[in-house]
Amino acid sequence: MPYVAIFYFSVFIFLFIIIIISNMMFAPMSQMSADGMSFIKPVLTTEQSRRVFLHTALLESLFGGLIAGKINEDTFLDGLKHVMVLAIVSGVAFYLFFQ
Repeated sequence: MPYVAIFYFSVFIFLFIIIIISNMMFAPMSQMSADGMSFIKPVLTTEQSRRVFLHTALLESLFGGLIAGKINEDTFLDGLKHVMVLAIVSGVAFYLFFQ
């Protein structure tokens, strides 16, 4: 069970880093670009970066859950419950912090 907690913890840390980066870096950069400071141009818009972050969080949930199931119950199919929990947590985090 401690090995499964490592995968859950890694997804939570990844979500925390995404929230911090998005709120502290991408939002101010897009605001500065909108204010007329053209020397700082973001490569992605805020919406595009959040979409990329959501997809990466869901991919990490998918593979982390499958590997957690393989470690804990010896089959990848038993990891689907971990995938569901991690994907729901990722979706709720994006719903709460990126409105």
